[in-house]
Amino acid sequence: MSLVNDKFEEKLLEDTFSSKNRGEDIMTRIQDIEFKELIAGMPTGLKTLDDMFMGGFRDGQLVIISGVSGYGKTALSIQMTSNYSKQAIPVAWFSYEMSVNELQWKFKEMGGYDDLLCYVPKKHTSDNVKWLEDKIVQSVKYFSTKVIFIDNLDFLTVDVRSGDDKLTMQKRIIGMLKRIAIDYNVVVFLNAHITKIEEGKEPRMQNVYGASETYKLADAIIFIHRLKEKVGRGEQELKFTNESKIIVDKNRLTGKLGQFKVLFKDNKFSLIDNTHKE
Repeated sequence: MSLVNDKFEEKLLEDTFSSKNRGEDIMTRIQDIEFKELIAGMPTGLKTLDDMFMGGFRDGQLVIISGVSGYGKTALSIQMTSNYSKQAIPVAWFSYEMSVNELQWKFKEMGGYDDLLCYVPKKHTSDNVKWLEDKIVQSVKYFSTKVIFIDNLDFLTVDVRSGDDKLTMQKRIIGMLKRIAIDYNVVVFLNAHITKIEEGKEPRMQNVYGASETYKLADAIIFIHRLKEKVGRGEQELKFTNESKIIVDKNRLTGKLGQFKVLFKDNKFSLIDNTHKE
């Protein structure tokens, strides 16, 4: 018994003081590690949303923006990019749903295009997450980008392993994006579709398309849900309005959940009210 303990202690000392790790991962009191204040959040420009996340989003976070196709995920992402740029926060964009020229046009419609701090690959030569990581590294190194937008999850791929199915690969994709956010001190916004929901129902994180890890690994899940109203007499028809709900259904930072209304006008979302509903 003594021999076993002696060997254990010898191995522990060897691991702790070896040149390989120099004791960096030794167990210690949490108070003995340098304390750092929580870094300031980067505001999106939508105050109600920012307030729910203590001022905005932070390095290392993976944020899912989801909703039905055509409900405004991309428009919201573009507006947030413009707001970050106005704060001198550089953004990298990876759009698999539209060409660079279409993205340019949308930013021009938003205004402030000439001063926009947004960086894109000249051409998307791959949809593999490893390629995406290489481009993110470039953007961080050369342009000091702090925010990454990826539109959208459906287009991303990963190297296939034996026995992989679509959901297993998606799990690895989400895990890799979370690691990228942490390793390179950036916020990663990932747009994702939802599964079909019943008419009149609001989406929840279980409705995000694909593996459950899509919402389990995310630090925040935000839905944009376009509203309809009844028009006509008799058997009334439902038609879209210019109002939407932004629904926060996961918030790992503060736990605050809720929803608030926005109005889409002149290519921008603006708050209709200043309070969020639990």
